[in-house]
Amino acid sequence: VAPISDLVTRFYARFLSQDHPGVIGHLGTSFGKHHVSLESVVQIGFQGNLAEIVVVTHDVREGNFREALDEIRTLEAVDSIPSILRVL
Repeated sequence: VAPISDLVTRFYARFLSQDHPGVIGHLGTSFGKHHVSLESVVQIGFQGNLAEIVVVTHDVREGNFREALDEIRTLEAVDSIPSILRVL
């Protein structure tokens, strides 16, 4: 049985972040450093004073995706990651 980190699938993730220039760029850089290719990045509006950003990846190793999320959680502008889903 292969470890879950070796699973290859697409992901949907929703981020709540400060509405500052460069936040989407920092997300893209973090994903890129961990070999996560993005299919779609959209800012879909606001929840209170936080921007809501939705990302859908291309097929990626779950381990790479989780490593990218660990880095993204350390970004000052990112408040939370309320949704993470595997896309079938």
